[in-house]
Amino acid sequence: MPSVRTDISPFLLHNPQSSNEEISLLVSHPSPQELQSLGRLFMLLKLSPANEQTKKIIGTIEQEGKLFYYQQLESNVELAFETTLKKINELLSNYLEHVSAEWLNDFNAIIGVIRGSDMYFAQVGNFQAFLIHRMRVVNILEKTKGAETRINPLKIFSQTISGQLNPDDALVFCTSTVLDYLSLERLRTIIQSSPTSQAALTLENLLMSNSDTSGFAALLIKLVPETIAVPSLARTSQPGYSRGAPQESMEQLRSRESSTTELLAPSSALFFKNLFRRAGDRIGKISENIGLKPKISQRHRPTEVQYYAPVRESYKQSRRPRYSSRFVYVLGRILTGLQLTANFLKRMFLGLFGVISGRKNITQKLQHLPTNASTSVSKQIVFFQKLTRRRKVLLLVFVLIIFIFAQSVIIINRNKETKKQLATYQDSLNQATTKEQDAEAAMLYGDENNTRTLLKQATDLIASIPEKEREHRYQAEIAGLMTKIDSLALKTKHINTIAEPTLLADLATAGTEVAAGGLAGIFGSDIVAYSTNKSELYQVNVDEKKPASIAFTEAKDQTVRFSAPLSNNTALLYLSNDTLLQYKSTDDSFTALTIDFENQDRTLAGMASYLDRIYTLDTKNNQIFRHQKSGNQYQKGASWLTQAEADVKNGVDLAIDGSVFVLRSDGQLTKFVQGATDTSFSLNAIDPAISSPTKLWLDVDTTYLYILEPSQKRLLVFTKTGKLKNQYASNAFDNLLDMAINEKDKKAYLLNGTKIFGVDLLE
Repeated sequence: MPSVRTDISPFLLHNPQSSNEEISLLVSHPSPQELQSLGRLFMLLKLSPANEQTKKIIGTIEQEGKLFYYQQLESNVELAFETTLKKINELLSNYLEHVSAEWLNDFNAIIGVIRGSDMYFAQVGNFQAFLIHRMRVVNILEKTKGAETRINPLKIFSQTISGQLNPDDALVFCTSTVLDYLSLERLRTIIQSSPTSQAALTLENLLMSNSDTSGFAALLIKLVPETIAVPSLARTSQPGYSRGAPQESMEQLRSRESSTTELLAPSSALFFKNLFRRAGDRIGKISENIGLKPKISQRHRPTEVQYYAPVRESYKQSRRPRYSSRFVYVLGRILTGLQLTANFLKRMFLGLFGVISGRKNITQKLQHLPTNASTSVSKQIVFFQKLTRRRKVLLLVFVLIIFIFAQSVIIINRNKETKKQLATYQDSLNQATTKEQDAEAAMLYGDENNTRTLLKQATDLIASIPEKEREHRYQAEIAGLMTKIDSLALKTKHINTIAEPTLLADLATAGTEVAAGGLAGIFGSDIVAYSTNKSELYQVNVDEKKPASIAFTEAKDQTVRFSAPLSNNTALLYLSNDTLLQYKSTDDSFTALTIDFENQDRTLAGMASYLDRIYTLDTKNNQIFRHQKSGNQYQKGASWLTQAEADVKNGVDLAIDGSVFVLRSDGQLTKFVQGATDTSFSLNAIDPAISSPTKLWLDVDTTYLYILEPSQKRLLVFTKTGKLKNQYASNAFDNLLDMAINEKDKKAYLLNGTKIFGVDLLE
């Protein structure tokens, strides 16, 4: 049996305060050995009225049933399940000896077990059970219920239903109240479009508002394929007693469509020849048997005409036999016409087929085809000319009728095919509409990944409709649907397009030939930038919007490669000669610092500070080094990554908020905790996808993380759990270099070439 994985999730919405019924769900969690031998036991129970007696009954079934099932030494799942049902029957029968059996009228239960693809369950009451196979929903209990609806107190669970599920099949056991608020098609869409846990959450969100008046319960079971499952026949049996009559298994409950195709045998000429001959002979025989046409032995041959006798009378006497009535005469003429038509078509077909058949090679046949065809046609013309006028008319009329009939058949078949195609197109459109509605629901509950998946499926369904039909027959419907799809897709993208971003300052006005490199940080109301070709910083006041240059003589002829804010008024500058400068914004002073490295051959891609330490990203040595400060020196870096398979070779930047985040050139963001990869973190997929980011901004005080992507001309904002919050895009962002974020004032400052733009951050 191929290995499969069972995905099972319970769903229960029940308010005991407002409902006079007791509902319970049980899904066992056996040990691996028990799971392998006996599978997973599940129960769905409902009993009213809600009181201590009903709680005791339900508790007894759950506890004793589960305990007895997994204590058995039997490895045969079916036998173990039937023995368990027998045990439950005995317990309930003993209980009924002391109390009234009226509670059985309101007792509803489904008890079952699934191991791999094998399913066994028993049902009592009015619970619903549906098999979802591809696009179909089959009511299992509708075809398996017997005529007897009363419960036998001695055999409460009297028969089991067993079968084998196929991969991607799903089973739904639920209370009938679920179907009061959700259609079967909606239920199928929810379950097939997501894992069972997500489907259960969706059902909870949809039915939550009605849980005060109704109780809802369901078990969602999916068979996730790991290999292709082989279906097998199933049977219905009575547990622990005597075998009942076989019933339809879950496999047999599915509808199956099949079609066959007839192929012409090589002897097609003989087939058509016999067909026409039998048709002509049959018509003639019918005419002779019913007296509509004289037999050959009774036909009057025309006698030699005397010169004094009228020729017309002689012809009539010899060619027109007597018939019993006018109706018989007309019917005979019709059958005679059919026979003539059949003979004529037979001669035409055999003549043409004879031209292109025989033992000569195909080249000779093609060379003589015009002559032979002409001869064959000439023979048919002579045959037609020999007919009487009346027979000529009959033949032409019947040929015309056959032609009209053939055209009608062709038109009818063509119309049927057209209707079939239109039905298929309409079904695709209906499915696309359903997908769009499900996407709206998913968006409402914040499931953007599922929303994007559903919108993609809806778009593909629309694209499956031919372009001609889309532009004419379904133009209005598709246009309205695409408007909704585009609107939802835009919401999932969270794109905020900025036509004209606010220009804060242009560093080019601070000096000649300024080549901006990046932003050192935000210090009070000042933004500080640095150059890649001059030994100076540029201070821009957000109110005055005029840049002022600040030269650092402590490292003459050196330029800044990286920077990292240390506090609200200081920043650390990493220079081109592998030394450090500490900049203090309160007095624009600089302090020279030194730093030591483990590897002389290194490639630094970024630097970040945390407490009194700095962290450097060395992509060449695939390591993050931590440097401890001691006086005016940062000591030799210690390897911080402890995970052997950690990979930061394609890192472009790093940032720290207690955890270390490394941004990669391929758009991936990796989170490291205590030197190891946090596999639970990842950025959600977005549209358009991140392809070549350059900068990352976050710290311990920020709520969000920020990514700069110059190739897409945008700033991306994510939550620290990886969910997209906003995108800010503008055609003016044509040379993005760096960013600085002030979450308190909801401002982002972007260095674009020599220009600094201010962007308002949205909630």
